[in-house]
Amino acid sequence: FAAGAAPLAPPRGRAHVAPPQNAEDEAPFATDADARTLMRRAPLEKQLLDLNVERDLVESELRRLPAHAKTYAERRRRERCEEKKRDLDAQAGRVKAALRDLR
Repeated sequence: FAAGAAPLAPPRGRAHVAPPQNAEDEAPFATDADARTLMRRAPLEKQLLDLNVERDLVESELRRLPAHAKTYAERRRRERCEEKKRDLDAQAGRVKAALRDLR
């Protein structure tokens, strides 16, 4: 910097922090509201994890199936896997939306 010129940004560690808007923002520890939110989120997160694991299994089965099935049984199996994957994707989307709503 030139002599007498002020820096453009505040020095590190001295950034302005906005004051809390309400009493809940002041709590430096978990509150009962936080605990309730976590208790509602936990089952949804577990359900989402289970859906993702199941979807991965279905996708791996789809990769093993031939793209152009020769028999009716192969075509039907591929259709069932694709349908199952669509259902799992839809369920996962609903669970994700529910998790977003809890924020």
